[in-house]
Formats: sequence, C-alpha cells, structure tokens
Amino acid sequence: MIFLVEFIFWHYSAGLTLYLHRWLFLMRWTVHYFSLPLLLPTLFSPWKRLVDDQPHVGFRPDIFFRQLTFNLISRSIGAVVRTFLLIIGTLTLFPAFFAGLAGFICWLVLPPVGLPYFLLRERHGRRFLTGLLERLQQAGRHPVGVLFANSAGKFVLAHTGLDLVQLIKNSSPGNLRLSDFNPESYSDFMALFTRDRVWEERLLQTKGANYQDLLVSAQWWDSVFSSPPSDTQMHFGRPGIGLELLYGYTPQLNQYSEDLAAPQAFTHHLIGRQDIVSRIERTLTSGKSVILTGLPGVGKTTIVLEFARRAAAGELGPHMVYKRVMELNYNFLLSENIDLNQKKTKFSELLLEAANAGNVILVIKDLYRITHSQLEGLDFTDILEKYMAAKNLKIIAVSSQMEYDRFIAPNARLSKFFEPIEAVAPGVDIAQKILFESASLWEKQKSLLISVQALRAILDGCDRYITDTPFPEKALELLDFVITFMETQSKSHMTADDVNVVLSEKTGISLARLSQKEKDLLSRLEDELHLRLVGQDAAVSLIAKSLRARTVGVKNEDRPIGSFLFLGPTGVGKTQTAKTLAVIYYGSQSHIIRFDMAEFTENKAGVHVMNPIQGEYSLCGDAFDINSESDGDHDGGLARTQKKRVTCE
Repeated sequence: MIFLVEFIFWHYSAGLTLYLHRWLFLMRWTVHYFSLPLLLPTLFSPWKRLVDDQPHVGFRPDIFFRQLTFNLISRSIGAVVRTFLLIIGTLTLFPAFFAGLAGFICWLVLPPVGLPYFLLRERHGRRFLTGLLERLQQAGRHPVGVLFANSAGKFVLAHTGLDLVQLIKNSSPGNLRLSDFNPESYSDFMALFTRDRVWEERLLQTKGANYQDLLVSAQWWDSVFSSPPSDTQMHFGRPGIGLELLYGYTPQLNQYSEDLAAPQAFTHHLIGRQDIVSRIERTLTSGKSVILTGLPGVGKTTIVLEFARRAAAGELGPHMVYKRVMELNYNFLLSENIDLNQKKTKFSELLLEAANAGNVILVIKDLYRITHSQLEGLDFTDILEKYMAAKNLKIIAVSSQMEYDRFIAPNARLSKFFEPIEAVAPGVDIAQKILFESASLWEKQKSLLISVQALRAILDGCDRYITDTPFPEKALELLDFVITFMETQSKSHMTADDVNVVLSEKTGISLARLSQKEKDLLSRLEDELHLRLVGQDAAVSLIAKSLRARTVGVKNEDRPIGSFLFLGPTGVGKTQTAKTLAVIYYGSQSHIIRFDMAEFTENKAGVHVMNPIQGEYSLCGDAFDINSESDGDHDGGLARTQKKRVTCE
C-alpha cells in the first residue's frame, strides 16, 4: 500500500514534470534535426561550401563566367535542398506535437505507463536508500545481514572476499548509531558501520582487507550502478541536417585521418582534469591552436578523446559545438615513395580541406617529426604557418614536454600559433577512480572478478616501485599485465598475490620473499621516520624510496643502499635524521659511525679512517667500528676494528 501511494504521488508530480521535459525535448530535437532556425538565413548559401574563387590576374571573361556559373549552380542546389528540408521539417513538427499530446493524455489517465520508469529510477535512487534504512531500524533484524542482503552488499562481499556468516558472528550491532543518519549513497552506510566499529578491523585483516577496502568497494558500486538516469541533461548528439550542409567535403582527409568521436574499442572516461578540456575549448575559441604537453602516460590522449566526444555530442559552447575532431595520420607521408615536393603538396591539400570544411579540428601527435628536418627529413613549418596565419585552421598538437621544449618552442614561426597546455599526472586518488573504472570494464568484457585488495596492491605497487611512468598509465598497464597473467593461468578471480607475482616479473621486486614484518616496515617507512622527525618531507621520501628499492632487490646489491648529502643550518635535524635511520633500519643507534670532518683538516688525518691491517678505506656499508683506545703505534690509529653494517653520517 505504501508503495502504491509513493508511486501515485511520483506519477502526478515528478513523473509528470519528467514527461513534459521529454515532450519538450522531442519538439526541440525535431527543430534541431532539420536545423529549421538555420535554413532561412542560409537559404542561398553554396552547397557544401563548393565555390570557385581562385584569384587571377586581370579581367578574363572566360574565367569570370565560369566562376559565376559554377557559384550560381552551387547556390541554387543549396537553395532547393534547404527549401525542401524547411517544408519537411515544419510538417514533421505537427505529428511530433500530437504524438506528445496523446502520450500526455495517456500519462494522466493510465498511471501504469509510468511504472517501469519509476522502478528504474527508484531501484538505485532514494527508495533503495530509504528502504535499507527502514530495514536497519526494524527490531529483530541483524544490521549486518540487512546491510549485505542486496545487490550492493553482494558486490562488496564478492570484491573483498569476506564471509557474511563470519561478519555477522563477530559483529557488535549494539555499537550502531542510526539517529540523525541521512544517507546519500550506499557508501554512506558502509562508512557508518566502519565508523561505529560494528566489527573489529582485525577480523577483516584475516582476508587481507581493512575498513578502507569496505568503503572503497561500496563507492565502487555507487559509481557503477547507483547513478539514476538523467532527466534534464539531454543532448541532441549530432548536428542537424541543415548545419551539415554548411560544412565542406573532406574526401582526402577522411582517408588519412580518424574521427576521434567514433566509438572506441576500449577507452577510459576522463576522470578529473576537466579544467584542461575547458581550457582547450577557450583557447581554440580565442583563435589560437593548442599544444598539449606532458609526460608519456599522463592521459593526454584521453583528454583529447573527451574533448572530441563533447564536441560531437553538442556539449561544448557555440563556437566548438559539433566540430569534428580528426587525428591526422601523417605517417603515410613518411612511408610513401614520393619526392619531397609531392609530400608537401599532399600535406597542403589535406590542410586545405580541413580549413575549408569549417567544422574540422585537426589533432597532430608528435608534431616535431614533420617540423624538424633533421629527424625525418621533413619540415612542413611553412605550410602550417600559411594556413594557421589565416586563422581558419584549428590544431590540437600532442607532445611530450621534452619534445616541446627541444623542438617546437625554439621554432618561433610555429610556436607563436600555439598555446601550450600542460597535462600533469593525476594524484593517487584520481588514479584510483580511473583504475576502478577500467576494472569494471575488464570485469564485464572478460567475465572476471577483480578484488579490491588486488586493485589496492596495484596502486601501492605502482606508487612505490614504478617510478619511470606516471599515473594513470602505470596502474592501467599493470592491470593489463595481471589480466593477461590470469588468462594464461585460467583464473577468473584476481587477488593481491596475482598482482605481486606480475609486479615481481615486471620490475624485479620480490615481495614474496619478504617476511610480514619486513613488508609492514616497508609499507609504513615514511610514517616511522616521521615519528622521530618533524617535517623534512622531501628528505624522508627520498630515504624511504632508496631503502625500499634496495630491500626488494631493485638496486644493485654491490652498491650502497643510498648516498645522501644532508644540507642545512645547525639544528634542522641532519644528525637526527641519520640516527633515526639507523634505529629504524638496523635497530639501534650503535649501528652508526659519526665522522666530524672538521677533525680531518691535517694532511695525516686520513689514517683515522684507514684500516691499519688491510689498508682499506671504508666509510659506508661494510665499515669498521671505531674504538676510542689507541695502541700508541699510530697517531690516532684504530686499536681494534670490527666489521659491521652501519649507517654513516
């Protein structure tokens, strides 16, 4: 009965508003599809921009009448087609209006027609959350069982490997506080249970999980399944027919380029860095072209794909809406067996098509290859300068920062047309969202189950041990490697152990050989150092990375773990850093040898650091414990030596 009342109320309030929005959208879509507001102002415009306006010297009647005839025919064809579209589009408005009116009457007199959409919206919307909260508040029902007795809970259990029976058996439901609790998502429920410690974290640790894994898996479910359909953000998705008639043909460009708005076989949505897309739009609107720079792997291609998608869907501003973002494949110029002049002619023809089309934005990757003759033997700077100076050709160039600084920025003829925009590597939080989205795609495509612990191991492993590639590329690449490994092993459930195996093969890291105590020390090395040091974040981070790399076998065993030069005024913590390092890594300050170099200003002072028996110097690594007693035979010599592992300052 309560459900029926809720449905009737929704049907004649929010549901009715929703239907009116959809009816209005149908009318607007019809107007947009035929480009009715555009047809009359452009009625006599040339057909597909086909005009003959080649300049010539002096007045030549034959050329004049040829151009006049061609342009009149082009405009006549355009006028006939636009008149036909104007008539058809206007007539189509009437059936669209009456169809919407009939649907409106049905909506009023037949409420069941709105039931499917109500169920679709409420399954993951407010009704799901309020229903879950009501069941938790009912007496006699175990809160943990209620929390996981739904699709979201099953998702969390499957992706954390936790056992529901054990969670219920070892829980403390009396700790739960539901007063003044207003959840906005399923992850809010999970945050409440972990905050009130309904179960101890050590129970989760038996499965290699923790509180954060529960919360992250709930957020993962929210991001994938709980988004309700949008009621107001509806885009037309393609340009109208009348608008397309204003754009020119691009037969050659279509042959040597790719439309980046076309569906991709496997791609990632842009998460974070939306400001870069907006900045690209503003720069292109202002009349300049863009060169997108950044380290390989930071997501430059994903940013360009997102811009292309928004342009094609009509989500950008009026100057960029419905532009075709085409990636030019200039490799054919490098591979074709033609001379340099023919290559320049071909390249010029492609740029001419793009400029004359009126709706094309060219994407050129590695622009330096065709603007620096010493690399590929090609320098098309003069051709690019010609078309970009006219401001009717927009280009998005993609380059690494090093290549831009070395080849493009010094080229004043070219760089003056480009606005550099740097794409920086996202942080771990953004990389986590990107990784989880990719994991969802892989699960659907490969019928896999990827645990949260495995994804956490990927993020942690990449952040600590893979330093030559930025996020998100290194995380996505490692995920791809692990999935390939699972396929070879005929496995369908990815765990943290699978990630460790692949990480060991990829980087030489041997996490499996470390004891649990050593793993714990490596994972919290920065925290341990900060317990004894205040500040010095840069020094602590560098020291921890060096120790971690040596411990897991990344560095050469025959070389020192690290050679550090601590600089700074007295009292900032240089000596304390060395002492702290000895305590944490070797267990005691006794594993440190301190040399005050002010005492070694005399010519014979070197004997103080020499082994009198073997005649070898040893300041770091395998060093000798200094004893204050002297045998009297040497000035300040070492009476006794004991070889041991030390930390030196």
